[in-house]
Amino acid sequence: MPAERHRMRIYNSRPIAHRRYTHASAQRRRRPAASSDRGRGLIPIILLIAVAYFATAGWTGRMVAEKIIAPAMKAFSVKHTPEASPGPAASPDNTPGNVVGQQVSLAPFTLYAVQAGVFQNAVNADAMAASVAQQGGAGTVIRDSDGYHVVIAAYATDGDAATVINQLKNEGTAATHFPLQLEEVTISLTGSQTQAKAMEETLGVWRSVCLELGNVASVQAAGGNVLPAKADEFAGKLREAASGLAAADGDGLKAKAVEWASRLEAVAVMSGSGAIQSARKVQVDMAWDLIEWVGKLKR
Repeated sequence: MPAERHRMRIYNSRPIAHRRYTHASAQRRRRPAASSDRGRGLIPIILLIAVAYFATAGWTGRMVAEKIIAPAMKAFSVKHTPEASPGPAASPDNTPGNVVGQQVSLAPFTLYAVQAGVFQNAVNADAMAASVAQQGGAGTVIRDSDGYHVVIAAYATDGDAATVINQLKNEGTAATHFPLQLEEVTISLTGSQTQAKAMEETLGVWRSVCLELGNVASVQAAGGNVLPAKADEFAGKLREAASGLAAADGDGLKAKAVEWASRLEAVAVMSGSGAIQSARKVQVDMAWDLIEWVGKLKR
């Protein structure tokens, strides 16, 4: 017992100054503990709010949940995203790659077709056409409101057509002439400048062949050896102009240009009266096809 009292006295005999230091330190240590206590105290409150939120999701508290609690909780999770400023609006132009409205023009032309007759019956017209072809004429049948015209040849001037009609009359063959006419036309399309240019060039070559091929055939018939080279030249121009067209451009214009180029190339390798007859037929067929093609676009 005396020893135990001695130890107690030693423990209780610590200096007063040391006690004051220890008291101040204890106060500083207690401050974080108080903050921690407040944090722990918020946990039950948050839990209560969460419970209240889910509890009010029922039909009795739906308005409170939607109007008060949900917006308050949502405010902590929504982040503001700045709107992107719109860029400058693109404006269409006429550069080759851009699709814009284009205008394609085709100059007028008139061919004067010498005909062997006009029939109201297709069978009779076809029989006459076969006879004309055997004699070196075009033998093309053109149908319009007047009936079926059987064409012998076509010429660029009325005077040339009249000269041929007089020659046929002297030989005992009655013939008359009528105009194959195309008025000036402007075609509107949606496409690039490149497409419009290719279309206009193709139509221009097509028109030129219609006007010139008949004269070339007449020169060939008079003894000049010009038809093979000119037919091949016309075919090359058609193919070159149509090379800038897509398959669907101009309502099948590329396919037509390729077709006529092939027929002209066939004429180029012919000789004699067969070459002249084929050239006359190609000319009349091309002219009538162009007139009908433009007429379909206008309808």
